[in-house]
Amino acid sequence: MANYDLGNKNDMNKFMRDIERDLTQQVKKDAVVKNYDIDCPHCSENVSVPVGKSLCPKCSEEIDLKLDFNF
Repeated sequence: MANYDLGNKNDMNKFMRDIERDLTQQVKKDAVVKNYDIDCPHCSENVSVPVGKSLCPKCSEEIDLKLDFNF
């Protein structure tokens, strides 16, 4: 991590931007490796699937789960 002079307004602003960027990257990284409970768009059963393409364990139809990060 860079050295910051937190008494300096410009360094404090850069520090805050760097923290926000690092946290956003970590949240996105963590979000794409977990399973999500959703209703299958084909059979309406509640299933747990990862992000991306997978097959519904109930009806075997393809589910393409995408996350929309808007922050």
